[in-house]
Amino acid sequence: MTRIWIYLWAPALHAMMGIAGCGDPSPECSADSDCAAMGASWYCEQATGTCACRSECGGRCCGEDGCGGACPDACSDGMVCDPATCLCGDCALGELRCDGDAVQICAAGGWTEVLDCAASGQLCRQGGCHGGACTRREDCAGPVCLVCREGWCADPPEICQGDCDCCAGMHCNFGTCVTDAAECRTDEDCTDPGSSVCRGGVCTKEGQPECERDVDCLIEGEVCVDGHCVP
Repeated sequence: MTRIWIYLWAPALHAMMGIAGCGDPSPECSADSDCAAMGASWYCEQATGTCACRSECGGRCCGEDGCGGACPDACSDGMVCDPATCLCGDCALGELRCDGDAVQICAAGGWTEVLDCAASGQLCRQGGCHGGACTRREDCAGPVCLVCREGWCADPPEICQGDCDCCAGMHCNFGTCVTDAAECRTDEDCTDPGSSVCRGGVCTKEGQPECERDVDCLIEGEVCVDGHCVP
């Protein structure tokens, strides 16, 4: 009797194991509604009678795929996945290039124009506006103030470290470019009696130095150099 009972229950036990997911983790179904609890991307695969997931990547190269996983980075060689849009672009974010005499930047997987060099009489080279080839700053002399940087005429830096950072006809005075026709270049040029100092190309009498330490400079970002607060 016991042996007969086991034989009768064996097929049922095998069916229960199949339903529990042995060998197939997807639950059985007969309609899409049977899979709704698993998510909007799940549906009933009628051929197998099991729930399956339809990826929602749709060409996206990152982000959730709607099936509990992530969309693969399927961008081809030379293309970069933009994490902001999850779209493939032919450039790296922040990369600069020239399109004629216009500077373009890679943003959101594509190129966007940010500067027209021709508007200032310059040329676009290596992702920046330049006035042409040069070997010294005098080669860049013209109506627009340009300096020679890495073999190209370009805009001067905001804070000069030396005369080469200033366009022709100017010199660096404590981080600021001033004209060569200025009254002074250094404190030594100021010969009037008293404590005269050179500021912005002008001799100014002061009884005490503007600063002795960096903390004496009240403007944020300035430091004390030779008694002057400079950027």
